[in-house]
Amino acid sequence: MTQQNAVIGTATRRGGETMARKPLREIARKRQPLSFEAFSALYDKLGAAADGFADLGLNDLAAEMCAVRVRLSQAWAAITTAEREGR
Repeated sequence: MTQQNAVIGTATRRGGETMARKPLREIARKRQPLSFEAFSALYDKLGAAADGFADLGLNDLAAEMCAVRVRLSQAWAAITTAEREGR
């Protein structure tokens, strides 16, 4: 996992190792932390969990699952925007 530094263009890996930052579109898809397939599977599982909680009458938990699903979708939109913009 990497953490963005205050200095743009670098990131720090766990353990303090500094590495140069590449634009997302230059990183092979298989090396990216979240693929479209993984995103879709998570999105579908969260939807199924929300439906399951709703079926049990636990609407508060269903709403929580839906909120996580929305946030996941927003994160995916940020990823695709970064890729499109060359960040």
